Amino acid sequence: MEAQLVRDIDIYERLLQANEYEVRSRREKDLGEFFLGWEEMITTPEIRRWTESLVLERQTFWFGRKASALIIFVLGT
Repeated sequence: MEAQLVRDIDIYERLLQANEYEVRSRREKDLGEFFLGWEEMITTPEIRRWTESLVLERQTFWFGRKASALIIFVLGT
């Protein structure tokens, strides 16, 4: 049990660092590959809740990027 907790915290810390790097890069870096499969890797209930919260925060961060996309209309003659 203790070893699993340490492993889950290590995975969470990796995801947290990836998220912080994305934020600092002002969306220049998308490290989404780090978040793939976390549901299967993290099994400790408390760390799962932390990770779910982090993933939601990350989705909100990237959703803001999509919402501010530039749209150009081209009018023809």
